[in-house]
Amino acid sequence: METSTGCTSVSVSEDFPEEDDCEDQISSSFLKKQEECEEEDNKAKGKHVEKVKEDVRKEELEFHHLHLSDDKIILVDSIDSLLELMSNGLQGVEVIGLDCEWKPSFYSQTSKVALLQMAMWKRIYLIDVLSLNDIPSYIWDDFNKIVFENENILKLGFDISADKSMLVETVPHLRGFGTVSFLDLSSVWKTLINKFGFMFPNGDITLQGGHSLTQLVTLCFGKSLDKSDQFSNWENRPLRKSQQLYAGKII
Repeated sequence: METSTGCTSVSVSEDFPEEDDCEDQISSSFLKKQEECEEEDNKAKGKHVEKVKEDVRKEELEFHHLHLSDDKIILVDSIDSLLELMSNGLQGVEVIGLDCEWKPSFYSQTSKVALLQMAMWKRIYLIDVLSLNDIPSYIWDDFNKIVFENENILKLGFDISADKSMLVETVPHLRGFGTVSFLDLSSVWKTLINKFGFMFPNGDITLQGGHSLTQLVTLCFGKSLDKSDQFSNWENRPLRKSQQLYAGKII
């Protein structure tokens, strides 16, 4: 480029990039910035994933877990599913664990059993008593005979006095609960300690932690039960997934 100052012409050279070069530089800068942002996002996601994994590992370390996949926890909330359980679900079953859930008293003064849990070796049934409230009474009578009054099936429970009174009040046709071939693990626990001085693998026999199922599980396995959903509202429908998992794995 030439510029004139008086009579003298001076030649000045300047390197101005072509228009295409400018576009390439801008595009390259933009892509580099985008890659940096994506890298930061991936790092953040990676940290989040690791945090979730860490929380899961921590939970597994803190609480005892039943090693049963979630698809083996079966919700029974219709006549058809209850009849299916009665017809096919009990074949070859010799031992059943029982428990009940109902709405805590601080929600209502007139709570009734909302859920009856039946645990077997390979699957767990959650019987939605609330949803089955209007089924014909003869079906409950048949269920009572097939399960509760069946001498060939050993039923296990833990301190079931409250469960029994609440269940019979809710469904009078299930009066056989806890009467035939039933073993209360709370009574077994006390007998082992008081009469035989039994030593558990994880803890002493002083029962300083009380006689709860959580305490017994801790003594046996070294980890307590996760009771975070114990006092949730069991009459809300549909049941949350966490409630179903809790109800299935607390037995």
